[in-house]
Amino acid sequence: MQNIPSGYASLQPTPAIPKKDRGVFLTVVLGFQTLAALWGTLITVIGGAKLDRFTDGGGSWQEIHHVTTHIVLAVAIFEIAKLASLMGMWAWKRWALLLYYAASALGLVAVWKLTGSLSYWEITAVVFMGIATLPRWLMFED
Repeated sequence: MQNIPSGYASLQPTPAIPKKDRGVFLTVVLGFQTLAALWGTLITVIGGAKLDRFTDGGGSWQEIHHVTTHIVLAVAIFEIAKLASLMGMWAWKRWALLLYYAASALGLVAVWKLTGSLSYWEITAVVFMGIATLPRWLMFED
């Protein structure tokens, strides 16, 4: 063992930090998911803005408009949460994975409650995200 003066102790080699390799598959999945979330947010905002143009001539429009406005607001919040989770996943944050899966689960339940059927596109997106992220779970930081 060598005697290294105390002033030179910082010159000791430090252990290498493992590089976080995103890989092609995870990059493509994150890219497509981000585009889908941006598109969903845009369509939701445009659709919500056009709700005021419709009238049915009866008194029931106020009730329908009130419920529809809440649905549009919920979908917009859902899409923004997915965008935030995708940005967090790009930065290797574990909270982003949890937010993504929670938002996807709530989205599936909401679609099922509103339409009576499941969104196979959303299920496919969640499966692909799971295949891409779960093997790299330990790379994501708290």
